[in-house]
Amino acid sequence: MSAGPPLHDPLEAHYQRPSEYIVSPDNNAFTQQLTSDDVVAIRRRALAEIDNAKFGWFHIKACLVAGIGFFTDSYDIFAINLCSTIMGYVYYADATGSAHNTTPTSIDMWIKGSTQLGCIFGQLAFGYLADRLGRKKMYGTELIIIIVCTIGGAFAGNTARGLSVYWILFIWRFCLGVGIGGDYPVSAVLTSELATAKNRGAMIAA
Repeated sequence: MSAGPPLHDPLEAHYQRPSEYIVSPDNNAFTQQLTSDDVVAIRRRALAEIDNAKFGWFHIKACLVAGIGFFTDSYDIFAINLCSTIMGYVYYADATGSAHNTTPTSIDMWIKGSTQLGCIFGQLAFGYLADRLGRKKMYGTELIIIIVCTIGGAFAGNTARGLSVYWILFIWRFCLGVGIGGDYPVSAVLTSELATAKNRGAMIAA
């Protein structure tokens, strides 16, 4: 697999046309007169260059970044199953009968379902914001949310004001779900946009 030539700025050739520049009134800067047809033509050239680019290291990195994100999402979602069992031994060791060393079903359900609940809000919110503000920016934002909430959930504990460790964990995992929900649409669409036309299906599957 040989790496193709680096993608250059698709606007570069257009900007280098001196006939399309005019001097601004202060003679210290250049401004450019572009019609709506020029903008559409530039965008089409940029998209065509991405679609026809050779498959290279840039595309491999895009797949790796998105793939690691999905792996992290899965780990964060399912790790709570083991954590809930361990917490039963820690916080319900003094319980009697069937409740001994077992997290109550009602609590177990909420701390596990909080992430999925957050995912719903995250998918809707980040799907909309990615279209409005840009997918790269939103990808970085949801990644920060996932990192912060994962660390916060790991250090969850009983508070001095009466909130139990399960309430703290519920809050952290709900916020974590918002970040995970944002990762689903943003990662897939971002990878699709950076993929070549020939390898787009394979990159999305990867």
